[in-house]
This record gives sequence, C-alpha cells and structure tokens, in this order.
Amino acid sequence: MIKVIVGEKGSGKTKTLLDSVKAAWEKDHGSVVFINNNKRHVLDLNYKIRMIDTSEFAISTYDELYGLLCGVVSQDYDTTDIFVDSITKIADGSDEEIAAFLDKAAALSEKNNIEILMTLSKSADAAGEGAAGAGAAGAAAGAGAAAGAGTDAAATGAAMGATVGRAASYSAWMT
Repeated sequence: MIKVIVGEKGSGKTKTLLDSVKAAWEKDHGSVVFINNNKRHVLDLNYKIRMIDTSEFAISTYDELYGLLCGVVSQDYDTTDIFVDSITKIADGSDEEIAAFLDKAAALSEKNNIEILMTLSKSADAAGEGAAGAGAAGAAAGAGAAAGAGTDAAATGAAMGATVGRAASYSAWMT
C-alpha cells in the first residue's frame, strides 16, 4: 500500500516523512530506501538507509519516476519500505499524471509487498475540479488524514484534483 502526505510548502511533510523513515529502519528487517531530489537529508538518516538523489538521473516525468521505483524494487528483493520526498519537485506533470503515477505505484507496492510513503505539495483549495466534485468526500479525507486514518481511493483522488473513482488503493494525510 502507498500513503501520500499532502500539504502546502512548509507544513511539515518532510519532517513527518523523515520520522517515518527512521521508524521503518528501526522496525523492519529489510532494506529501506529514501528518494529525494538532492542530498540535503543525508546526515539526518542512518547510513544503512539507501538514499537516492534523483537529480543525478535527470528524471522529469512521472513515468521516469515510476521507472526508478521499478528499478529499486528489482535491484533489491529485500526492500520493505520506499520513501519519496516531494514528488512534484522530482517530476513535472498534470494532476491526471500524478494520479496515474500513484495508481501504478500502488500496484507495484501491492505486487511486491512494499510500503511506499510519498509527499506531495498541494493544497486542498488548489486541488481543482476533482475536489469540487467530491466535496464531502474530500473533507472526510482531510479529517481522517489528520488522525492518520486511511481514506478510499475516490476521496484521495478528489483531494489531489484527480479523477474521482480511481481504482488504486492508497491513502492520504492532509497536513
């Protein structure tokens, strides 16, 4: 299953992500991977956590980012957790492309039994038409997310402005 931490810049998404990376390292016995668009957090993490700087690979689309995720999974079958900080800084694309990427990442996660946690800089107000069409579902996602609860795919997609009713299984936290 994948989880997405959604919030505006400066809302604490990266700190929450780094805390989750450290917790995964302490509890899991497999490989933990942290993907970022720079080396800024190299000193914040245990040296045994695999850190990938996407700026070294000229990744610019969500298909390329998905390819990187597939490469990480295929390279190490002991991977238990993958953390991706700020997918919108790594790749460019529309809300529909983000939703399609999340769907593919969810399928990859389910198939390989890997937990994936990502951050996404986007406000609920700027979510677009998808959020407006889901109204109460988006509000429920925000309320449940504050408590760390999962939401259904429709509410998650709505909160991100994606097409409501996507088939992926992922949850979002709003910060």
